[in-house]
Amino acid sequence: MQIGRISKGRQGERIYHISGHAITLSAVGGGIGAKTGIYLIDDKLRKLTGRECARIQGFPESYILPKTELEAHKQFGNSVSVNVIQYILTEIGNTVKSNERTPTTRLEYYYI
Repeated sequence: MQIGRISKGRQGERIYHISGHAITLSAVGGGIGAKTGIYLIDDKLRKLTGRECARIQGFPESYILPKTELEAHKQFGNSVSVNVIQYILTEIGNTVKSNERTPTTRLEYYYI
């Protein structure tokens, strides 16, 4: 949930509230809040940490982060959300299993 902006309000210049959903993490981008946006946390404006970005993307707490915040921001900006991919793959698997149990009917087409 955007609550403010800095300068022209481009992606890296928007201020967000922590009770809203996270914005799209970006591997590239500029502005003071490049790659993560800026959040109002404990009455302070700041970017997200690498660990916070990992959590947003669904990585486990045990995941070992890159050595620098810049590398972490790029990595998580280039990644996909783990829990979303898990859900999609589970649903695909369920559909495949369901189709294996359901006999298919053969459609015949007649041309006049």
